[in-house]
Amino acid sequence: MNTEYVIYGWTCSSFSGYGVVGLNYSLYWQGCAVTAEPHGRAMLAEYDPRRPLLEDRLAQAKALQEGLVQQGSTATVPAPFFVGLGNQLAQQPLNGVWITGTPSIAFPTFEDASEVEKHCRRLQQYPLVIVGSSWNRDVLRALDVPAVLCHQGYDPALFNPSVKESNARPDGRFRVFSGGKAEYRKGQDLVLEAFSIFAEKHPDAELVAAWSSPWPHLSSSYDGVTRIGSPPKAADGSPDYLAWAQRYGINSTQFRVIPPLPNYLMPELLSHIDVAVFPNRVEGGTNLVAMECLACGVPTILAAGFGHDDLIKGSDAISFVPGQPNPFWRGSEAEPIVAVLEQLYDNNAASISPLSEAWAWPARIDHLTTILRDFV
Repeated sequence: MNTEYVIYGWTCSSFSGYGVVGLNYSLYWQGCAVTAEPHGRAMLAEYDPRRPLLEDRLAQAKALQEGLVQQGSTATVPAPFFVGLGNQLAQQPLNGVWITGTPSIAFPTFEDASEVEKHCRRLQQYPLVIVGSSWNRDVLRALDVPAVLCHQGYDPALFNPSVKESNARPDGRFRVFSGGKAEYRKGQDLVLEAFSIFAEKHPDAELVAAWSSPWPHLSSSYDGVTRIGSPPKAADGSPDYLAWAQRYGINSTQFRVIPPLPNYLMPELLSHIDVAVFPNRVEGGTNLVAMECLACGVPTILAAGFGHDDLIKGSDAISFVPGQPNPFWRGSEAEPIVAVLEQLYDNNAASISPLSEAWAWPARIDHLTTILRDFV
């Protein structure tokens, strides 16, 4: 299979998970990788030497997108086309165009195995199916889909040990980081439950929440399933995360909301973090934000299970086994998180070995390229 030029069917952006995957494909592919998705904001710092390369890739993507639209409602591209798929495994048109590659290759990432079982026949049209976690692979293989595993990665130019060279706290605050779009699956309620208990004992603690996303409506998924429910709405209709935290009993001086940040600004934020917490109820992949934290040497707490298990096995991540869920009692699944926070606080957030560069995008893309070239 020719891998010199590939097209991926999702956005190239600095503000979402799939977008960051596309951004790194465009930056690190040995050859040329461009997006067929016309929407997205991909940004690098002004001093980043890769900016001309990114601008060239975006210009090529724009020309590709314009050419696809001119072909009408269907188009075949003379290159491998990577199709991003979710729980229902349904391809979507891009800007009104249904694209077929040479060949089309499925890249599903899913969290709902029952939905995948209902729709797995849709994968029969793809000669190759590539997934980002052992759990996703095993689910598909149990359904007689011969999926191939290739983990996603992190950008080593941005996320590396130089970001956090010291565990010193110049202002005396112990900062706990929670990142990812706000939705029930991501478990922000468990972060709030755990931190509310931890913060009562440690007034120097601060929860730093980076929960914004292009899909703020997903925050309503907490309605009726947790003790506090979903975040209330601000005057502009957006989720009011500070008011949400206060409903959990967290003092406003111990909670900070991070506005939407492009990926290249995340290292500056992580340089001040003592511990990151990801109690995700289910994660289809290995969790891009968690990988970025680990690559910087930030002690990182992960809920065991699903896609997280691959990252737990391959890093110094601190895992916990979720307790029995009781969504209307203060505690339950949050208690194991509190215990780890206390341990890290007492040890001054002991340092960890940064995530191996075997997880970085250059190595991940080399692996993916090998899979494609070996495919017959």
